[in-house]
Amino acid sequence: MSAEPFPTIFDLRSAHRTLLQQQRGGAAPEQLASEAMLFVARARRTGAWLDVEEHREAAQGLIDYWTTTLYRSAVKVPETDLADFDPTLAPTLGDELCPYVGLTAFDEQTSDRFFGRERMVKIALQRLEKERFLSILGPSGSGKSSLLLGGIIPALKTGGVQGSADWHYLPPIVPGSDPVANLAAVFDPEKLADQTVVLVIDQFEELFTLTSTDRARNQFVSYLLQRLETVAPRLILLVTMRSDYEMQLAKVPGLQPLFEKGDLRATPLTAAELREAVEKPAERIGLKFEAGVVDSLVADVLGEPAALPLLQFTLLRLWQERDHNRITLAAYKKIGGSRGALARAADALYGQLLPEDQTIMRKILLRMVRPAAGEETTRRRIRVKELEKIGHAPQNVERVLAKLVDARLVRRTAGETPDDDQIEVVHEALIRNWPLLVTWLEDVRAQLIRLRRFEALAEEWERFDRKFGFLDKKQVEDAEEWMASDEAAEIGVSESLAALVAASRTMLQQQRNAKLRGRTIAISILVILVTTMFVLQSMHVADLEKKQKELNLALAKTKAQEIEADNSQVEAYKTTPPAPTTMDGLESFAPDIQKPELLATAEDLGLRKAVLPIPLGASIGSFDGGGTGNLCCLVQDSAGQQYVLTHALAVGLPGTQVIQPGQVDDKGGQIIGTVVRVAKSYQSAALIRLDPKISVDINGSKLGPIRRVARKVRVGDEVRMIGRGSGHVKGTVILDRGNVFLTNFETHGDTGAPVVNARNELVGILYIPAGLTQNSVVQPIGPILRELEVTLVPSKSGSGLEFQP
Repeated sequence: MSAEPFPTIFDLRSAHRTLLQQQRGGAAPEQLASEAMLFVARARRTGAWLDVEEHREAAQGLIDYWTTTLYRSAVKVPETDLADFDPTLAPTLGDELCPYVGLTAFDEQTSDRFFGRERMVKIALQRLEKERFLSILGPSGSGKSSLLLGGIIPALKTGGVQGSADWHYLPPIVPGSDPVANLAAVFDPEKLADQTVVLVIDQFEELFTLTSTDRARNQFVSYLLQRLETVAPRLILLVTMRSDYEMQLAKVPGLQPLFEKGDLRATPLTAAELREAVEKPAERIGLKFEAGVVDSLVADVLGEPAALPLLQFTLLRLWQERDHNRITLAAYKKIGGSRGALARAADALYGQLLPEDQTIMRKILLRMVRPAAGEETTRRRIRVKELEKIGHAPQNVERVLAKLVDARLVRRTAGETPDDDQIEVVHEALIRNWPLLVTWLEDVRAQLIRLRRFEALAEEWERFDRKFGFLDKKQVEDAEEWMASDEAAEIGVSESLAALVAASRTMLQQQRNAKLRGRTIAISILVILVTTMFVLQSMHVADLEKKQKELNLALAKTKAQEIEADNSQVEAYKTTPPAPTTMDGLESFAPDIQKPELLATAEDLGLRKAVLPIPLGASIGSFDGGGTGNLCCLVQDSAGQQYVLTHALAVGLPGTQVIQPGQVDDKGGQIIGTVVRVAKSYQSAALIRLDPKISVDINGSKLGPIRRVARKVRVGDEVRMIGRGSGHVKGTVILDRGNVFLTNFETHGDTGAPVVNARNELVGILYIPAGLTQNSVVQPIGPILRELEVTLVPSKSGSGLEFQP
């Protein structure tokens, strides 16, 4: 047998243990002597590449042990000294033995190289002995995915929890833009009815960054919550999520309590854990570090936000610069250390490209980031097909993309077809630590934020099934101007944004055509009137009656045309409610009753001023498409999404931006939200979706805490209202017409104001129809809420509590 040196000190020790077992098992002396002689010869030669003093001492000790054993058996060993260290004789490690993964997260295939997280894996397994849900939270770069996929899952599959080796493990998923479809692709409960099923959802924050509709988000979470309570199949749910998205959990019913109960924080690796992550994978294959290298590696990344991926990338670069089986200080300095390795590698790739390819590389990377004002820039997964729009030949784009993937700076995930392939920056560490990319992002950051703002409007439009949320004229013009810019060609425009702009432009044109028809009709009426007056003045009295009939026919015909034009406009909007509820007989109703009591003026209450949180009765309106009115109440749908309710006459049609206060009260009112829906049966209903930073105070109102909706209203009941025109007023119901009732409020621009009874129950919404010169009409709130499928958000006792929409 050849006396080749042992590859590593670990192989040498393993051979020693084998000899001991043979010795203790009573092996024949001559056979044991032969094996021991070969061991001593191989161990001596191994000294040529043992450079760690501790390992050399251990190897010499084992040589001395077997030399003494042979001597006692009368076998003389000619040479017993360990060979001197000679780096030129060290074995060369093949590329296939690479013990590091770079910026890519660890998974089951690389779990044998995952070290440093034994403590957290143990904690997770203890939790899963009792719980069915575990959420691993931490900042970007904290190693959440690696901990779950490279540590916890392999431990479960090898029996880390009682019975876990027999559980059924589904392929990991990410939420993506359609989480329901992604879940359905891997989870069929009917086929798994008798099993315990483990589902891994990585990058759970995509539920808030990529999922485009509240409906899909809520449906996905509702299904998971239901399955967590189901006995068969028994679901074990494991997720990872960036901790800076925790505030988003409150937007989805039932999600926040679940995460609070199953929370496991991916804490930063300690110095000892970082050292394990470096040394233990190396020991497996005999990779050695020159003295000082490991200390420098640990010191460089300790405390860094993305310590683990930075460390792994640096180790990967050092592996590429290895000398036989050694990593030297010279190699460490050459790559720029842990802080410079990533930047130098990216710079090297960029510097090797032709000028056109450099431009392509810039455009590819800029499309895969998601900046936001005041927030950290994050990576964004896109389809490869989107790169068709960057203005370069497909073969050139594919060539540069392949180089980014080969350099492990970009990850490519295969889809059902090549066009469905998805790409993303392999880790946010690249966005943070490559100065050139940081410079590119700063150059276009304002444009990127502008684009994301437009795309947020497009997502809102998609959320309402493309029926509401259209852009107004100024928004369309701004979007069209930006889409025609060089920045848009470089950064890219999503398909949904382009579709929204086109649809909004079409709607604006329809509205314009309807207005032109209306103006033409008005001019026609004016011409007819002027002509008729002239004719009447010059005609004989005998012909007056005849001409008057002709005029009436002309006016009737014109009015019919006007109605037809109005109908066309309704068809164009597709959301405009029909004519208001009939007020027949109310115009002339003016009974002699006591005047309403003024409890506080609008000026005293400050209802015409800009104030946050916005109180009930406050002035709201729009720049165009509506007038000025009042905030009535706060409502919510079955999914828990909250809206402000007011009168359509105060704010206009869906898509209109709402300001507070209205223009009549302040020309500089701030935008607080957008009209998303208008009732069809009751003209009084308009739902406003508020911007996230705007809040409503439903407890601090002078009306007192509104606890519920009134069931019945009778003539003579005391009612109160609060509005930006009249202030806080107490009055009486003086006429009940079933679908509406009349009060003695003499209001001044209070359309949309809330009206309550003596028990502080919400009665209805104030409406001042054309032709009613005194008193005020109230439309009952119950039918409005039922049609819009929303419920009242009640006040709580006390005041000052804010409800976030």
